[in-house]
Amino acid sequence: MKSIVETIQKEQDIIIRDTENELLIVQGVAGSGKTSIALHRIAFLLYEGLNSKISANNAIIISPNLIFSKYISNVLPELGEENVEQITFDDIIIKSLGKRFLVESRQNQLENLILLQQQEGCFIKTQSIKFKGSEVFVKIIDRLIEYFEKNLIDFKDIYYDGEIIETRQQIKNFFLNNRINMVITKRLKRIENMILNKIHPLRKKRLNKIEKVVEKCNNHVLEIKSFARLMAIKEANVFMENLHSFTEVDYMKLYKLLFHKKGLLLKLSEGLQLPENISEIIEQTQKNFQQEYIEYEDCLPLLYIKLKLEGSDEFPEIKQVVIDEAQDYYPIQYQIFKLLFKNSRYTVLGDFNQSLEKEEDKNIYDIIEEILDKKKSVKVFMNKGYRSSFEINSFTQKLLNDKHQLVSFERHEDEPMVIYKENKDKLDEAIALDINKYYSKGYESIAIICKTEKEASEIQQRLKSFIDVKVLSDKNSELKECPLVMPAYLAKGLEFDVVIVYNVSAENYKSEFDKRLLYVACTRSLHQLSIYYTDERSKFI
Repeated sequence: MKSIVETIQKEQDIIIRDTENELLIVQGVAGSGKTSIALHRIAFLLYEGLNSKISANNAIIISPNLIFSKYISNVLPELGEENVEQITFDDIIIKSLGKRFLVESRQNQLENLILLQQQEGCFIKTQSIKFKGSEVFVKIIDRLIEYFEKNLIDFKDIYYDGEIIETRQQIKNFFLNNRINMVITKRLKRIENMILNKIHPLRKKRLNKIEKVVEKCNNHVLEIKSFARLMAIKEANVFMENLHSFTEVDYMKLYKLLFHKKGLLLKLSEGLQLPENISEIIEQTQKNFQQEYIEYEDCLPLLYIKLKLEGSDEFPEIKQVVIDEAQDYYPIQYQIFKLLFKNSRYTVLGDFNQSLEKEEDKNIYDIIEEILDKKKSVKVFMNKGYRSSFEINSFTQKLLNDKHQLVSFERHEDEPMVIYKENKDKLDEAIALDINKYYSKGYESIAIICKTEKEASEIQQRLKSFIDVKVLSDKNSELKECPLVMPAYLAKGLEFDVVIVYNVSAENYKSEFDKRLLYVACTRSLHQLSIYYTDERSKFI
């Protein structure tokens, strides 16, 4: 990154300096410099902000994971910007839902999806994830909130001391008269305050009457006063409980209602295309609610409902939002970004070839553009890869079955190696010897990339008798100065002099999901790519 300014390409520089568009979408192939562009763009916008009064606390980076955040944390200071906030979507979820619920992380969701690929129920799981993140489900939730607003709030007549204060119809009319587009919880709180303001003088008047009656009693005055006070407290508690029965809303109860109230989801989806297995998705979601934690795919709609009901003032100062790895977010997450960063401009960077559990194409950017709905936006496509050698780029393009998509930078080095070993013991020994060889050649960063964190831990244990390696995970995100072993889904955005892909056998890499993980792993390499396998090699190599 220290020398990146000297190598910025013309098309990259145009993106960095764009100030006209409120939404800038960049589709860039692996190694096209998306992250470099994002960071330099922030630095440029903040420099320009000296005139437009935009400072570091007005910008935020949405990182795919904690590892990526730490990876770039040293870059912004080099560019003269130290205080730009970085958060992950997991951070947003935990901040909003984590005090009340134990929530699944994105990393755990991916880990479980990979491990469960061949097991019964995996298809329902993936379909449920896709459905709950979709535009269709967002429309269903919006209809749910409107249905709740008009039909499910149990307004009551309000009495005090035998007199009616407000009828349920008066309260409902006041609630539905929402000319200033106030969120539901604030409208209900306004009604609560209005009623309490009317009750306050009446309550004071009644307490005065009680005190006068008590004063006339000569015997047992203390007991009478105590009893009167207790009765007043009890009466106030009953009144407030009655009031809160319709002025407080529980977003979790509303979400559960969608799946537990028979026929409600189907009723609210009229005219919308539901998955064929919607009955199984509903049933599985009902089972999910019985767990001690909220699964990641349910966190997204829960957070959306919470924001729609309560609003958000979490990021009032943010004017520039950078979203990296854009292809990994679902439409509902972009709806959440829109609610959180109401008046912001966006720089959105992605590569649909690096999507994981879902297959994407360039249409994803049309969806993002439609959701964020900015007056002026532009989409830029960068097809030239600068990270890997010509030989590595040629190899990775075969994984995509699209040789014309990436224009390779003309830097020629060794061909990628595909290495067979009779068993894992010999494979481990060969990897250890090769790592020492790479270090002797002057390579500084070496990664062993596998499928899962579980496999990464096993590899570390297998290799420790030969060589010292460290597992890189979201919990242990330090980029150590030694060989790192990591799952492919955490390697996104990172790059290494040497990449070793572990055990790319026919058994280990056979699904389309596996192929996308393999593509991500192979495209992390700058100079040397080595792929090891036992038994039969994967059909993808």
